[in-house]
Amino acid sequence: MSNYIQVPVPEQYVPRVYQLLAELDVQGDSNTTESSANESVVLDEELVRRMYRESHENHRDLLKFMASRPDEWTPTGELLKALGYTSRKSASGLFGAFGKRANFRYGGAKPWIFAWEPGDVEARYMMTGEVSKWILDEASKEGNE
Repeated sequence: MSNYIQVPVPEQYVPRVYQLLAELDVQGDSNTTESSANESVVLDEELVRRMYRESHENHRDLLKFMASRPDEWTPTGELLKALGYTSRKSASGLFGAFGKRANFRYGGAKPWIFAWEPGDVEARYMMTGEVSKWILDEASKEGNE
C-alpha cells in the first residue's frame, strides 16, 4: 500500500494538481512512446480552441456542457443524461471517438481531467476553469463568423 502525505495547495491550483495525479496514475510504470509523447504536449489556449473548432456537434455539446461546470467533477451518467443519451454504451462511443482524434491530432491531450478508482460505480470528468473559459469563448463565436 502507498504511503500518503498531505501537501497544502493553493485552491486555484487544486484542479491542475488532480490532473497531474490522474496522468501519473494513467501512465503508471509504462515506458511506451505514447506516454512520452503525451508528456510533451501542452494544453494551451490555441490547442483547446482548435479542439473545439475541429469537433462535430456531439463533441461540441460535450465540451460546452463540461465548460459550463468549471472545476466540478461530473459522473459519466450525469453527463450522458444532460446530453440526451440513454445508454452507457454512448459514453464509450463519445469519449472513444474523441480519444482517437486526440491521439492522432493533439498528441493525446484532452481538455478534461478523467478520474476513476477501483470500486467506483462510474468515471468522473472535470474541466478546469481556464480551459472552460477558452471553450465557452470559442463556442460564443459560432454563427458570428
